[in-house]
Amino acid sequence: MVRPTACPEHGLLVGSRTRPAPWVVGLLLLATALRVSSFEWNERLQGDVSLFALTTRNFVQTGELRYPMKYEFSDQVDYCETQSVASMHPPLFPLAAGAVGRAIGTDDTFPLLKLLSAIGGAALLLLLALRTRTTVDHGAMVALAFVCASPSLVDFSANGSPYIWSGLFLLLATILIGRIPNTRKADFALAGALAALGPQIHSALASIPVAFVVVGALEWRRVSLRDASIFFGVAALLAAPYFTWNLVNFGSPLYSYSPHVLWTNLGFAQEGIWGNVITWRWLDAPRDGASAVTLRTIAESTGETLVGLFRDGGPGALALAAAGLIVLFRHNARGLAYRFVPLALYLGLVLPFFFRDRFVVPLLPLTYVVAGIGFAAGWASKQRLLAGACAAIALAWMVPAYFESPPTRYYLNDAPHSEAYEAMLPIARRLALLPTGTTLGYSNTLAGGIEAVYHHRQPFVRGRSHSSPREEHPGDVLRKLGRDFQVRYVWADAFTKGEVQEIFPNATEVLGNGAFFVLELPPEARTGSVCAPEQDRLLSP
Repeated sequence: MVRPTACPEHGLLVGSRTRPAPWVVGLLLLATALRVSSFEWNERLQGDVSLFALTTRNFVQTGELRYPMKYEFSDQVDYCETQSVASMHPPLFPLAAGAVGRAIGTDDTFPLLKLLSAIGGAALLLLLALRTRTTVDHGAMVALAFVCASPSLVDFSANGSPYIWSGLFLLLATILIGRIPNTRKADFALAGALAALGPQIHSALASIPVAFVVVGALEWRRVSLRDASIFFGVAALLAAPYFTWNLVNFGSPLYSYSPHVLWTNLGFAQEGIWGNVITWRWLDAPRDGASAVTLRTIAESTGETLVGLFRDGGPGALALAAAGLIVLFRHNARGLAYRFVPLALYLGLVLPFFFRDRFVVPLLPLTYVVAGIGFAAGWASKQRLLAGACAAIALAWMVPAYFESPPTRYYLNDAPHSEAYEAMLPIARRLALLPTGTTLGYSNTLAGGIEAVYHHRQPFVRGRSHSSPREEHPGDVLRKLGRDFQVRYVWADAFTKGEVQEIFPNATEVLGNGAFFVLELPPEARTGSVCAPEQDRLLSP
């Protein structure tokens, strides 16, 4: 007979010896089938995955982590460079995929990114499976079942984005902090690795090193000098290449693109062409009501995050998670506060930004683990029926998502993106067959044309006024970019085609299908470039 554990956490947030349970195999088989299906249905580059794929492909081809197009916001990149440093995201994810691509000799990098997501999803599953304490650990069973079947965790385990890794890292950080005071030397080494590698996957995971330092400082009597040396030594070793890369490319070891997004969106800064760079600058005077916009944005983002968590987690899982929090609080209130420092800091970093549904995904693994704790407590008491009903509701809540078309979860409403992507593909592939020439991307859909770059492989310049609607004269900016970079084609959609034709009245439509268009500029629009050598400034047709 197996004696149930006296600890209400059932080994989910604290260390324990493990042994296999028969039901684990069935759940992992289900999870594998769902994630294989996810690998098949994720056929589109979505949002930032486009930038990961392009950076990875450029690394495979050249060994450099750069965008193969004019797309940057750094003072360190000269205006006339036609490629730009991969500045929008930390580089570890495309670097890892690029290393695999170079090893096997392929520059079709989107499948490699999907493979990395799948590895992160598998690691999350194995972490929970291996931490199963007993064959009757009902909390572990429910937590693993939720993670196995969650539509968002299934989709993000194969969509080419790093958010599944963010969820894994946050859960690992919570587990390590939960081991206090029974930490081991290996725990400090792992904590150092998480602290160094987390911010290299996603900027919001800077919450992890800060959390470890904060909790370590509060518990300094339990941390020996050797323990601290292990943590900081491992962290410094793994962070050194990243700091060096940032210093070389951006002039600062702690560079992040995120402040640019935040302050520009909130009206305190503006991006544009400044002298000989494309970057962002503080406004001399914040726009009227900027402080109110900041507070409103945080409030709206917080509310939408809660709604997103409810939408993804469902009432059943969240009810169990609430019960789990009560159990943890009664068992060890101080320990509960420590454990949720990484999560609280993560939310503090993402909530000031405009809400993105994908920001919720890293919250789900920990939510489901705490829900498992709540279920175990209810199952062991007189609330067994209620706990079972909540678990059933949680699983039933997940089923309809698999019947959506498409069943992807990167965007809140993915159907419009799917339709636009299908309309884009034939135009992009036909553009790849036209004579080589720089393309100026200026559309309101598909990130201004970024998704198309992966398919047409033409040199590309991002239209600045698309990303900066506060430009007073977007036509002047587009004409300047068209001239300086000797643009031959302009990528437009149904929303921007008319504007492009007004800005470039002599442009000729060479491709179009009613949704997307490619217009070719006359040779005279490509003369007088300040970026071309003197002898090339007057171009022939």
